[in-house]
Amino acid sequence: MGTFKLKWLIGQLTSIKQVRVNFTTLKNPMDFYLGAIIKLFPFFEKVIITLKFKDGYRIKIYDFMSFYIYAEIFIDKCYDVQLAKEDPLIIDVGANTGFFALRMKQLYPKSKILCFEPYPPCINHLNETIIINQLKDVEIKPLAISDKSGKCKLFIHPTNIGGHSLFSENASNIYVEIESVSLLDVLENIRDHSKCDLLKLDCEGAEFSIIKSINMNSSKYFEHIIYEPTYNSYDIKDLHNHLKKLAYNVETQHSLYHAYKSTNSSSVN
Repeated sequence: MGTFKLKWLIGQLTSIKQVRVNFTTLKNPMDFYLGAIIKLFPFFEKVIITLKFKDGYRIKIYDFMSFYIYAEIFIDKCYDVQLAKEDPLIIDVGANTGFFALRMKQLYPKSKILCFEPYPPCINHLNETIIINQLKDVEIKPLAISDKSGKCKLFIHPTNIGGHSLFSENASNIYVEIESVSLLDVLENIRDHSKCDLLKLDCEGAEFSIIKSINMNSSKYFEHIIYEPTYNSYDIKDLHNHLKKLAYNVETQHSLYHAYKSTNSSSVN
């Protein structure tokens, strides 16, 4: 039983704010707490937990770290951003099992979401999330995004479904070969739109080269960028300075960073 997992779960159980949000979000909030407790024990590794939302949506939990990801996205609301349009184009890099895409559909039902996820098991769960919730205008791209297109290695994290990385030091020495595309190639997907309203990056270190590949010309296509930093892989100040040179404001948002062009942007409360 991992110390981190136990401490995190105790924090969820003892935080009045966390409990309150869970009870207003889920139809049966005890499924979250009992399910997380069960997943602490290897004997229940293959047990699938279903969390049902009060708005009718639902997600399936296959491992303990998926409870952690659920809490970040649906309880902490770490990705909630006020966008200018009701039908935004959202690019989800590191889509994982689709929790972020589902959250965006809760906030912006008319949104179009491009989900980039290269790891086949995660793609299967992502597709399942889309199907069981009948999500419209959510397209899966079975690719990684980096600073260049071509084949690359994805190193598999042994215990964290959200920890697979293009860099072995962030995961393990076990890898699968995948296809990657550059962010410039991705711009071809948004030709019918004036811009990408939100670029979300959760890619375990690859966010550095992706953001650094954005120049002044291409930055006009990305209104908001939310990224999870990988502190042991690069100098975060270097990344922030690059964004500021492109006329982005950079602010912390929970454990993430939010870069935005508009002066009146804010998080969704």
